[in-house]
Amino acid sequence: MCRIFSTLSLCICFLSFGWMTQGCTNAQAKKLKVSSKGELGTEGRIFYPSDTDQGDLGNIAGIGRLYLKAKYGKFKLSFRGFGRHDGFDRKRSALFPEEAYLEYKQNPILIRLGYQLQTWTATEAFHPADIINSRYLDGSVQAPEKRGELMGLARLKFGSGNIELFFMPLFSSPIFPSEDSRFRFGPLGQAISQIQILDRNGKIDDDPWRLQYGARMQQRLFGADLSVHLVRHIDRSLPLVLADFSSGGLSAPPKISLVYQALTQIGGTLQSVVGPFLVKLEAAHRDFDQPTTAERDRLPPAPFLSLADRDHTLIAVGLEYNIYHSQGESALLLEGQYARWREGGEAPDGSLLLFDKDLLFGWRYAFNDVVDRSITTSLIIDVKEIEQFFANIVYGQRIGDVWRAELGLRLISFPPKDPNNPQGPEYIDQANYAYTSLIRYF
Repeated sequence: MCRIFSTLSLCICFLSFGWMTQGCTNAQAKKLKVSSKGELGTEGRIFYPSDTDQGDLGNIAGIGRLYLKAKYGKFKLSFRGFGRHDGFDRKRSALFPEEAYLEYKQNPILIRLGYQLQTWTATEAFHPADIINSRYLDGSVQAPEKRGELMGLARLKFGSGNIELFFMPLFSSPIFPSEDSRFRFGPLGQAISQIQILDRNGKIDDDPWRLQYGARMQQRLFGADLSVHLVRHIDRSLPLVLADFSSGGLSAPPKISLVYQALTQIGGTLQSVVGPFLVKLEAAHRDFDQPTTAERDRLPPAPFLSLADRDHTLIAVGLEYNIYHSQGESALLLEGQYARWREGGEAPDGSLLLFDKDLLFGWRYAFNDVVDRSITTSLIIDVKEIEQFFANIVYGQRIGDVWRAELGLRLISFPPKDPNNPQGPEYIDQANYAYTSLIRYF
């Protein structure tokens, strides 16, 4: 049913596009504005160490993105779709809409219906407030692609900003790495068998149709950009990993399913220039709904022992300092994220939260030349366990007017506390890789 509705929504989008662009009189055609653009390219990555016991050796994939826009009077139709086809890992291939919506705008009101992207962030690396869209989790590791969320949105201009009200009738699951990927969630070869949802009534099932809603206000106050939000939805980022050992014999691997919980999140973002620094702040408090006693009794108990401890507050703070040179400009970045759990202790066992007490040190240099060369480096370290770190360096530049190339290296260290029983993000330890991409824009 979910796929049928998604396909129907996209068909309506394209039919509307055709209706808006065909059969116009000359006078109407002058009012109609149509534009399109896109990108096609190839990307590759190779892992080190090249040990097949840890997963795949690398990937080569073709990627593409298509943009279509049509505007007629107060109406606008927007479509943006993304696709990736991997020749080495077919389960990594995906095709999905990022945007496919119809918009009506009559100041001071804007209304949108369809698949939409929301970017609620102020910082570079840590994004506790940016929670609306599900991600494609085996794409760009440093900036995972977002899936469009089916949404109805109403925006009203207010003060020096606006107020938004929205509802989402559908839970769009993240797109997961395959069981052979270096970025998988469990043991090598262990596929995710089921995705379930723990709703606000404490029931657990796999029905993706859920009423989700929220509100957000953006304002500019005293030279600062401020936003606050309240969201009641199904969490997309921290599922419970449920292992069912009763499905086979003693030697059979367990069935792995993921349970996503309903939650209430209150949070916001802030950006402000203070002297020579750009100050950034993101914060969010997440209050997870709990299952009923009957649901606890029905499922294997171990994954639910720490449910009460999953409520937490995330705070991310950043500073950016720009330096101007005769041949370009650079930016120094310092960011940190801190997670405080309900009891003030450590993250629950098996938590998929990558960054709970971490610092980022970064440097970005733009040559400001005709080929738009840039270098970006970053290091994220856990302040309590220094052996846990993510290091990244990327070089990029344009080639001619329509091509862009990137070359990068990423090092990941997340050693398991128990080598025989890794938990959560510990499975990606030593998933080091070099990568390259070549994109043509049209």
